[in-house]
Amino acid sequence: MDNFTLKKIKASSVALGTFDGLHTGHRSVIEKAVDCRSSEVPLILMFNEHPLLYLCGNAPKRLITKNHEIALLKEMGITPVYVDFPSLMNLSCEDFIVSITRKLGINQISCGFNYHFGKNAEGDTMTLKQLCDDNGIRLKVAGAVMYEDLPVSSSRIRDALEKGNVISASNMLGRHFSYDFPVQESRKLGRELGFPTINQHFPNDFIIPKFGVYASYALVKKRFYPSVTNIGLRPTVSDGVLGSETHIIGINETLYGENIRVALTERLRDEIKFASLEELKNRIRSDREKALRLWEEYDGKTD
Repeated sequence: MDNFTLKKIKASSVALGTFDGLHTGHRSVIEKAVDCRSSEVPLILMFNEHPLLYLCGNAPKRLITKNHEIALLKEMGITPVYVDFPSLMNLSCEDFIVSITRKLGINQISCGFNYHFGKNAEGDTMTLKQLCDDNGIRLKVAGAVMYEDLPVSSSRIRDALEKGNVISASNMLGRHFSYDFPVQESRKLGRELGFPTINQHFPNDFIIPKFGVYASYALVKKRFYPSVTNIGLRPTVSDGVLGSETHIIGINETLYGENIRVALTERLRDEIKFASLEELKNRIRSDREKALRLWEEYDGKTD
């Protein structure tokens, strides 16, 4: 999807950066873009693929699905303009600003304190300030958003998720970490054990949290339900397929093919290989009770 050249906008306020997680730091930039004159359209320049894919040959794992990204941007009151990074990566700093200003009618730019742009990332916020002054563009630079004495970053969030620390990840994201992949057909073993589940597979380019069992909640037909989720290989009954298996409390439908959003709230335990299905069943029951207690503590607060 590339709507960079679909139409010329007369006046806009544009957020610039690599918004690969829409975390609290990114939101601070977006809020500055949305804080503009009534005659200006708030826009955010988004890359179809992460720039590092073209710069280094390897992109970091995604933290948000495209469906959720689009929905969140709409909630924030900003319109995404999707572009292919190669179309911009070799432009000088000046040519980059001139190009996007001509196409988007930019009156105001917002970016983060550590923003770099232009060929070989040669431009920084000071470069941008000079170019904005030369072209009559207002500039707003968002400072660092801190968490545990360090700036929030997508890499810190990935690190937290890979360690199973979904609470820290969610605090930095400003929402619970979640995904909404299609529900796959399964062996229905959970249903046989009395705990029907939905199975979802992670795409290769998406972050996978540390294997284990998590308290969670799921969005089904516009309603949130408490749930418990296993991420990993399900060692007791493994078929060798890595994925997410979620028991949604209060739902007994298969939901095959539907994009169900599952949000992780707290890690409960590691994956365990049980000696019998009866042991597995008893532990699922215990996990379910813990997840319900946490849901009650959250008082059903979702995002």
